[in-house]
Amino acid sequence: MATGPTTRRRQLGAHLRRLRRQKGLSLEEAGELVGLSKATVSRYETKDGSVKWAFVDALCRAYGTSDEERAHLVELAKDARAEGWWQSYSEAIPDRMTLFLTLENEAVREDHYAAVQVPDLLQTRRYAEALHRTDLDAPDEERLRAVLDVRMKRQEVLTRPDPLELRVVLDESAVRRAGPPDVHREQLAHLVECARLPNVDLRVLPFDRGFSSSALGTFLVLVGTGPVAGRRVPGEPDRLPLPGEGGGGGGVPQGVRRPVAQGAGAGRLDRRARRAAQGGVTPPAPPPPPV
Repeated sequence: MATGPTTRRRQLGAHLRRLRRQKGLSLEEAGELVGLSKATVSRYETKDGSVKWAFVDALCRAYGTSDEERAHLVELAKDARAEGWWQSYSEAIPDRMTLFLTLENEAVREDHYAAVQVPDLLQTRRYAEALHRTDLDAPDEERLRAVLDVRMKRQEVLTRPDPLELRVVLDESAVRRAGPPDVHREQLAHLVECARLPNVDLRVLPFDRGFSSSALGTFLVLVGTGPVAGRRVPGEPDRLPLPGEGGGGGGVPQGVRRPVAQGAGAGRLDRRARRAAQGGVTPPAPPPPPV
């Protein structure tokens, strides 16, 4: 499986491109200064392939960067070569997911509106398995185990030393549609436990709230750290949508982000999920809270 570019690799490429342009050099001229071909300099700037930190150091010196910035970019070049945990699950992860897993692992916050099912980071293993078994193209048992292992491994971002901040709005249909009764109870109880984490803000959007700007469907936004060497990377968005969703421009429309950013009058999960987990029946939605 091909290794996708990391956030650090993207930032490094954007910085090298900016520094060269500030110096007024063409790709060919920059390459001649450090003994690299035009194609190699271009590749270093456009996120493709590996980089050698010694050449990054040489380019920074040729561009006249400060010692502090040069040291930071060299460190980025070294970090960009590190492989993520998902490399050991290459058979279970499609190529298109590699970049997403990298970005999720390096994000500081994830905003998620879930219209149909519980988000991956909050799923129990049995709930995730039930979902996969309903797929018309369900994987075989060996591959299914690997897929579930990846799903559970991803969830470690919520409990690592520097945990991901997760803000989720669940449509009520996602809460009520959770598989067989025992899987349903377990999943709701797990949601309650997750909601107790200080880095997780979990809300439910009740049916009786009517339509909202989230009616366009499920979406996810990853928020990165943004700055490199004390500055934002020009042209590099810090909001990154799930591949294939949310439109272009590195984000989703403000009207769609609003349900997560402001809660959209969504009700808290706690009472409803606790009752369901204890009694095995999902109770009617409580009256909506004041907006």
